[in-house]
Amino acid sequence: MVAHQDGGPGVASTHARRRGKCPVGGQRLVIGARRSVYSCPFHAPIGVLGDELRDVWAHAGPHLDSIASCSRACVHTELAPQPILG
Repeated sequence: MVAHQDGGPGVASTHARRRGKCPVGGQRLVIGARRSVYSCPFHAPIGVLGDELRDVWAHAGPHLDSIASCSRACVHTELAPQPILG
């Protein structure tokens, strides 16, 4: 993901970002180098991974809510469909 010059994700938008919620919360999960767990690096992380991911994931609500209510316009190239090779 790309940060805008103001440090936020994507670009600030005065219009609705898109119809519906940002998909990154349901399609991306990252465990960082220091074991921080998040879907979007621009929002506070879910928590720090211990022995079980489910223990951290139980506290994902606030992180996912902040992603869902984000009004920034982001381009998530890592979520783009891959071409079908045949």
